[in-house]
Amino acid sequence: MAKREGSKSQAIRDYLAKHPTAGPKEIIAALKKNNNLDVAEGLVSNVKYASKNKKPRKAGRPVKKTAQPFEALLAVKGLTDRFGEDNVQQALNVLKKL
Repeated sequence: MAKREGSKSQAIRDYLAKHPTAGPKEIIAALKKNNNLDVAEGLVSNVKYASKNKKPRKAGRPVKKTAQPFEALLAVKGLTDRFGEDNVQQALNVLKKL
């Protein structure tokens, strides 16, 4: 059954290649007349319009740039709570000299 659906989609693509301005109802009528294929209007619309709007997907969830400084501040706060403010300040001064 999957092969049959693929042939319907391919028939729609082939018709659109020859008639790019054809609407879904025109495509349905032409495929029924010429190829004896019954296709649903939804399938025609998906094949015709979905390829125009496809964008490559990015892997993973996007990181908000506003969250990064906040997370850095929380990390610094964790250091000061753990080691004390004076020790963290001394460490920062040493890092500046490197």
